[in-house]
Amino acid sequence: CAAVCPNDALVMKGRSIRIGELIEILKKDRSTFRHSGGGITLSGGDPLMQSYFAGELLKACKAQGWNTAIETEGCAETETYLNLVPYIDHILMDIKHMDQEKHKEFTGRANGLMLENARRVALYGKTRLVIRVPVIPTFNDSVEEIQAIEEAARRDGRYAAFVADDRTELTA
Repeated sequence: CAAVCPNDALVMKGRSIRIGELIEILKKDRSTFRHSGGGITLSGGDPLMQSYFAGELLKACKAQGWNTAIETEGCAETETYLNLVPYIDHILMDIKHMDQEKHKEFTGRANGLMLENARRVALYGKTRLVIRVPVIPTFNDSVEEIQAIEEAARRDGRYAAFVADDRTELTA
């Protein structure tokens, strides 16, 4: 986008990097990862929109013995999740609303794929799935809507934890 933006309104920030180079940079923190049980979290929009790079990075991190996590909207193709879950220890997935039409009206896309991805990741059973609900005024901030999301997740056995805001965590 930055290369074709009229009037240079967009500017590219950052730089291109190869997986091996990034792993060498991350190795500086390996002692911290080992002692804390921490690791690498991919986030920023949805990292699976760059699924090839994300997958290669996750594989390289697992080869180092590091914990891995992603923050996701759940909107990548289901095959992408199924191919990558063996390399992901934790998935933090946002579910914003249960109603397809309301979700599409507010976000621009239906939520069927996202809900199916949450179900499939949960069925995989080896990745800790945390369902997060970003509470948005006038969209999903009612007790009823939060409960509907939590009940659907619980009914389908979708999650290891359910977080409706920074203060609430219900563990399955």
